Amino acid sequence: MELDANVREIALENKMSHKITNYPTQKPEALLERIIKSSSKPGDIIMDCFMGSGTTCAVAQRLGRRWIGCDI
Repeated sequence: MELDANVREIALENKMSHKITNYPTQKPEALLERIIKSSSKPGDIIMDCFMGSGTTCAVAQRLGRRWIGCDI
């Protein structure tokens, strides 16, 4: 299968990784990092209204963004 030059594959986390939370909708950190970096600057606020495993907030913190997360 040939991919468009602008599309890159992002691997899922290894099932044995310490980053796996077993939360069914957890996204790969590389994907969240790309989204956060492309849509915000350090110091901006990232809001995740469906926080679940908390991966988005953890990545936002690591990238120097403030964050708000809520679930249920």
